Amino acid sequence: MRGHTSSTLFIDDFRRSSSLVFATMFILFLAKWITVPFISVYVRSLGLSIYETGVVAAALGAGLLVFEPMWGILSDKGWKTKILIYSCLAHLLTFYLFSQVRDLPSLSAVRLLEGSAVSATGVSTRSLIESLSQKKGRAFGL
Repeated sequence: MRGHTSSTLFIDDFRRSSSLVFATMFILFLAKWITVPFISVYVRSLGLSIYETGVVAAALGAGLLVFEPMWGILSDKGWKTKILIYSCLAHLLTFYLFSQVRDLPSLSAVRLLEGSAVSATGVSTRSLIESLSQKKGRAFGL
């Protein structure tokens, strides 16, 4: 370890860890938001009304509203990595379930679960990046 200072070791470790977090976040959000424009078309093709399509779309926001504080509390208790793993699995599950369900309550429940997954991804990645950052100047990165 000659020639390495503690700051260069920190920077190397930060780059490795943060690149994994950023890659996970990028892949999850890219996969999720590619499908967003087609959700209303898919729901309408199932024969649901415009009102019911709006209910299905609003369920994602309700999931974000309900679950984000819970994920924040759990993240503060040190469950950052477990929450990120949950969010990856929940995203995978919502992709599958959304292709299988055909009625309004089930579609709304899947979108609520999707809101939970999206909020878990956001909370866990923000808190992981915060914990990986140096103490000095940390606020400017967030």
